Amino acid sequence: MSELEEGIHEFKDGEAIIKENEVGKEMYVILSGEVEVFKESEGEKTVLAILREEDIFGEMALFDNRPRSASVRAIGDVKLAVFDRETFLEQIKKNPHLALQILQKMSQRIRMIDDELHNLTAQIHKIRESVHTADVSQPVISPQKKKR
Repeated sequence: MSELEEGIHEFKDGEAIIKENEVGKEMYVILSGEVEVFKESEGEKTVLAILREEDIFGEMALFDNRPRSASVRAIGDVKLAVFDRETFLEQIKKNPHLALQILQKMSQRIRMIDDELHNLTAQIHKIRESVHTADVSQPVISPQKKKR
């Protein structure tokens, strides 16, 4: 990471920007480039989103003071505006429309998560139904007869 000017940071391809479970105190606005938002569990990586210019991330840290919920890594070269809570609040006072923009982005993400949860729940119900309706009286593999 390099700091170009106060509040503007650059990251190179593959460079970690945020690490899951670390305490964060900043949010980011993508000025150029792309980032990958992901979670890792037991060595498996799950990509949650690819974010692009004008997208935001890390905003939850400004509101709930909890550890980061996911990791974020640069895809190619990335330039970001970085806001701590104090700077963010100053920007909101100067431009109240900024708060509305952030709330809209957060609302879009919640709707996307709701849709994903609905789809996953429907898949689980289908799997459970197929398991319950399967004919369990018939063996899937024929037992082999023992030779004497």
